[in-house]
Amino acid sequence: MEGAELPGQLKADQYPSIVSQPLFESDRQWPKPAPKEEKAPEPQAPVKDALDGIVLQGIYDQASSGMAIFSVEGKSHRLKVGESYEGWTLNKVEPLSASFSHATHGEKSVELKRKIIPDEAKQSSETSSRSQGSNTPKVNQNTPPSRPAPARRSAPVGLL
Repeated sequence: MEGAELPGQLKADQYPSIVSQPLFESDRQWPKPAPKEEKAPEPQAPVKDALDGIVLQGIYDQASSGMAIFSVEGKSHRLKVGESYEGWTLNKVEPLSASFSHATHGEKSVELKRKIIPDEAKQSSETSSRSQGSNTPKVNQNTPPSRPAPARRSAPVGLL
């Protein structure tokens, strides 16, 4: 049935004027295709470094060996000097920092963050340490004074 014509079926070569001058276009011309926009290549996101967001939590340093405890994205890790984490090797530990190296990313040094106590907190801790040195107990002013325990009565002697 290939090539067979059905009643009412149109073929484009039989109606050249309809093909060359479309009916439903106001100027009877085919619209020109929109120019293709060349998309600019999307900027590649920088490669995420395994030590991005590292927080050094502690250092163990001894003459023959050392260790660093750190967290990345909330997960804690422990490395001895010479061990690796995701391509980063712990090279050395110092009293307040740890040094890592990577084959393609180079070297990175991370410092141990120390909490700084505000002046008010320092003063209150100093006064509490002085009062702890004396033998006087601390009295919390918000609690009522303690009451002595009631005296115990003994049963009368000789009654049965």
